[in-house]
Amino acid sequence: MSAELTNLWGGNCGSGDTCPGEWAVKYPAGRRTRIRVGKIVTDPDVLAALPIGPGEVACEVDEADIP
Repeated sequence: MSAELTNLWGGNCGSGDTCPGEWAVKYPAGRRTRIRVGKIVTDPDVLAALPIGPGEVACEVDEADIP
């Protein structure tokens, strides 16, 4: 993989439906971003209220899982 990932929290899960966590990512060209892994939001009312653009998805992480 050409990108450098740093685990910020989570990601130490066993088997299960999701493994919530957050990673800092540094791409070879120097761009930096964060990636959060969680369940895809499916509630239509919540989705309608979020400013989601083309190619974007919303994911949710239970507050209890965030350090």
